[in-house]
Amino acid sequence: GFDFDKMSFLLNHGKMIKEKCLGCWNLRMCAYCLAQIPKDNQILTENMLLQQCENSKESTLLLLYKLCILVEFGYKGNENLQVNNDTEILIKGLKENKLYQVVAVSSYIEDRSRLELLQKKSSIYCSTEFEECLTRADAIVFSENTMGYSYDGYQKRVQMALDSGKKIYAGLALLDKIQIDRDKVCILQESELSDEVVSPNKKEIDIPVISVMGLGENCDKFQLQVKIKKVIEKQGYRVLALCSNVLGGFLGMENLPGFLYSKFMSYPEKIIALNHWIHTKVKQQEYDVILVGCPGGVSEFEKYETNYFGELPLIISNALDVDIGFLALYRYTDLNYTVLKNISDFVLRKYNTPVKEYILSRQFYKADHEWKKIRYYTMEDMNEKPAIPENSEYQVLDIFDDPKIEK
Repeated sequence: GFDFDKMSFLLNHGKMIKEKCLGCWNLRMCAYCLAQIPKDNQILTENMLLQQCENSKESTLLLLYKLCILVEFGYKGNENLQVNNDTEILIKGLKENKLYQVVAVSSYIEDRSRLELLQKKSSIYCSTEFEECLTRADAIVFSENTMGYSYDGYQKRVQMALDSGKKIYAGLALLDKIQIDRDKVCILQESELSDEVVSPNKKEIDIPVISVMGLGENCDKFQLQVKIKKVIEKQGYRVLALCSNVLGGFLGMENLPGFLYSKFMSYPEKIIALNHWIHTKVKQQEYDVILVGCPGGVSEFEKYETNYFGELPLIISNALDVDIGFLALYRYTDLNYTVLKNISDFVLRKYNTPVKEYILSRQFYKADHEWKKIRYYTMEDMNEKPAIPENSEYQVLDIFDDPKIEK
């Protein structure tokens, strides 16, 4: 049976130190388990509870110290939890587009303050109420889950969009994470292999190749690709832009093919298939230069981010002979000469890509050891200018320094 006296004590042990608890600054954050308290002869005393209180206070203080460091680096609570860092880029890119127009933006409840700010800046309806956004649009574009949200939310929203009869666009990386009838979705990447992929040898592609890489996810690679494409086209060149982000298809770019994410193709098969796929694209039109964005990051970093050990950048750099590379860095990367040289040497050895140009993104990251994951944050106050060293071998540019990027 149940011993209700003992159960009552376990559920209400705080009564022993009630007066101290009510006046404690840590009451709201206090959390501990009776099982964590060492007991003498199975007897719980007031002193034992108070000792555990001190441990709880120390844990809260540690969290506050970490928060103070984030605030010094520009963290502003939920304002830093981005809707999707590429949403604004898409909105700006479609301003003069005659085929597409963004009429609404929706995201999770955590992004409410960010949505309010985006609505003020863009005059586009932004809301956490997906159903309301759904009524305003003819088609729905689901961007990649770059911020690590639950895919359950995506599942529900995609299903709601399907039930409404609206046209849906999404990438394979997202569709692989949810259970949905793909025949009813417009997939933003080509997934079928070309009939020409019969030779085991690479085909020669004899035009210059520019590669855009990043240390990891969420470091403004998409924005950098859009800017570089615009600069090159201004000079009168025809650019075959192969975008690392599925939203690039709405901005005049080609999305990288879906077979790169296939679980049924080997690493060498993907290299040959991509080489042949790009060769076919180049033959179809007389391009002057290839601009290719590499999804993910060039290497694992910290404890919880492997970046799939740079698999996709490695496939791309083997499928193409890259002439010059741009590498996007996180906002607070150490920029001394030794660090830049080590990164450049690493990328050259692993990816055969010469990197002399580095771009500082808006994003920085923090390792969350409790949840064992990397959390990304975005600088909103771009008046804060990073200290960029000057040297003759490597150039470091701010992502918002358009005049220097154009040079």
